[in-house]
Amino acid sequence: MLSSAERTALNSIVRVRVPSSVSIRSCYDARNKISNAFNPMIRREGASMAKEGDPLFMTRATFDHHQLSQRTQCAGADFGVRPTNWQKRFLVLTKLYHSQAEIPEFVGSGTMNRMHDRMRIVLTFAAICGFFVLFFTSHSMNVGKVMRDREAGVAMRS
Repeated sequence: MLSSAERTALNSIVRVRVPSSVSIRSCYDARNKISNAFNPMIRREGASMAKEGDPLFMTRATFDHHQLSQRTQCAGADFGVRPTNWQKRFLVLTKLYHSQAEIPEFVGSGTMNRMHDRMRIVLTFAAICGFFVLFFTSHSMNVGKVMRDREAGVAMRS
């Protein structure tokens, strides 16, 4: 009989998974779950409703409208952030709002955090592009200087 270390090494070399003879249904323990959402014993006919009266599914437009209404409802004088003019521009730049006129007086802190995360990505991308533009510009200028000096007969000594 192989030891467990040898068996593990052999399985990783062969990359064969042996199917288990134990079914998932027999391994399921209802005490380990908070709800019956993942219970394989329950048969479901379709999507479950999140709240009473809500549709079983949402279209993209309905989802966007729902998210926008949630973002604006949780923001107020007590819990919201009043964005500056630059932050309003960045909210539009990161496509959290379509225009500056659409931005409410107070924006939720989650929306502002989302804007900061997206701006971090935008600034990182801009810095990388700026580095490559600067590098290739300086490289082409250096190549041009070397070619001009070569044609002029300037000898370089080190």
